[in-house]
Amino acid sequence: MQNPTRQKRQSCEACRTRKLKCSGYTGERRSCTRCLALNVVCHYQDKGIPGRPRKQRGDLREESSRASRGPREARESSEARRFAFAPSPPVTDSSSARSIDGSNDEGQSHPPLQTAAAHQTHRLGVDSLFLQPLSFPLFPPSNDALPTTLPDPSSSSADFAFDPFPIELFGQCPLVRHHHGDEETPTATLSPPQSPHSSPQSPATLSCHCADDVSASVRALRHRAQAVSHAIVADLRVGIDLVERLLTCPICYDIKKAPRLTIENVLLIGRLMHEVNAGYRRYVRWVGSITSGGDSESSEDRGHGGPKDTVLVGGAAFEVDRRMVQAVVRQGLQADAARLTDLGGRFALRQHNRHMVGHETCPDPDGRCWRERYDMDTDPLDICPQNAAARTLTPCYRVVDAICLGIKAFADDVNGPDTAA
Repeated sequence: MQNPTRQKRQSCEACRTRKLKCSGYTGERRSCTRCLALNVVCHYQDKGIPGRPRKQRGDLREESSRASRGPREARESSEARRFAFAPSPPVTDSSSARSIDGSNDEGQSHPPLQTAAAHQTHRLGVDSLFLQPLSFPLFPPSNDALPTTLPDPSSSSADFAFDPFPIELFGQCPLVRHHHGDEETPTATLSPPQSPHSSPQSPATLSCHCADDVSASVRALRHRAQAVSHAIVADLRVGIDLVERLLTCPICYDIKKAPRLTIENVLLIGRLMHEVNAGYRRYVRWVGSITSGGDSESSEDRGHGGPKDTVLVGGAAFEVDRRMVQAVVRQGLQADAARLTDLGGRFALRQHNRHMVGHETCPDPDGRCWRERYDMDTDPLDICPQNAAARTLTPCYRVVDAICLGIKAFADDVNGPDTAA
């Protein structure tokens, strides 16, 4: 009988997950060539005990329990176990028709795809429609499609006036809770990032707070969208910080996991970036609509340099022209646009490197992927990135393209010509 001792595996977990040949330790970094090229952590696990230890332990427990019981009790337990594992009867046509028509006991049908997605999102603690790939539009919102109600520039109501504009808004933005009038609005606060090495939990039960933070940030941005003000910039920058954390989270985006599991991180980034891009464009449009309202002012106001607004500088209030405020806002948002552009490029590069693992030599001289050549049953989300249809069939690439288009639209709004001039 073999000695039941654990042995070190010769291949890392990333290569074993994708069923690739691993080169093993190379150099002083103790990493394989593939993980070294992708700049990821090369993790090795010990082999299990030779044989089938779980079955052996189960047989020993069953023999000991059978010896402690009488023959009649052992026969009854074996029969109960046999009926417990008996196959369930197939579903008849009438029952399936009732399920399709929606005439079941609960009065509604549940498609298998939505049920599986709801189970996955229930485990994350978010709404079922929150992580659906088609629950948010995969294109940047146009100016006419931004979901906000802007005031009428010709109106003389008090709601049209600017709030006091804090000039420190475009400096360092602290992650604090803001107040809008007497009502406290929900502002997203980020949970401290977690590391898989510092947590006492096992890797199988390790979890992070990314889904909860994204849900809180999206709720805060949607609350701000009901009444746009300068305070929305702070929540938008909290969302940018959260996106940067999601890009490097080692728990919800573990490359040793299959793509069908890490797609949750991609959908979280897509949902949050869509709300951030729409919030920035909504804010720019709101500032432009109010500053352009000076065209309908009286000639007396135009003679004094146009309508004025209050600007707070170190607690002191100053009256400046509205067009000057718009120029300050557009100049300050250029840094935000540059940061979003950088995050979009990093996100696209991360997903490209993720899907290129195992496909470095594709296609072959016949134009086929190596998995098609060997007729391997692969993950449905693991499509060869060298295939022309991968940009359309892979949800990761669709989310990346939608985010990049939204960031480009916001950068064009900020860096474009001044519409109020």
